[in-house]
Amino acid sequence: MRRTILLAVGLVGLAAITLAMQQTYPNLTGEVVLENDRVVVERFVVEPGQWNGEHSHAGNQIAVILKGGETTFREGGEERVETSEDGSVVWIEAIEAHDHGNTGDEPMELLVITFK
Repeated sequence: MRRTILLAVGLVGLAAITLAMQQTYPNLTGEVVLENDRVVVERFVVEPGQWNGEHSHAGNQIAVILKGGETTFREGGEERVETSEDGSVVWIEAIEAHDHGNTGDEPMELLVITFK
């Protein structure tokens, strides 16, 4: 009985750690295409006018832009606009709370690799 309880407690703790490492966005849901003990890879389609919602990153990320466009970033009370090209790759540091959205006219598609 004691071993069963310890195993259950260990599994619950492991599940909590795994969930804590996954990236979440308040207004956007990605499709997990790969997950292992080092990374989570998610595919996103961001529609025109869609914002991710304020979030922060627990780990560093690489974003592979499958279909680019115009993105507006909001952080620390400032706003900046960037244009990304199809096939570009972006390194993203684990940073404080921020928001970004598709402010272009076409859907954007990307793969986001979050390091655990």
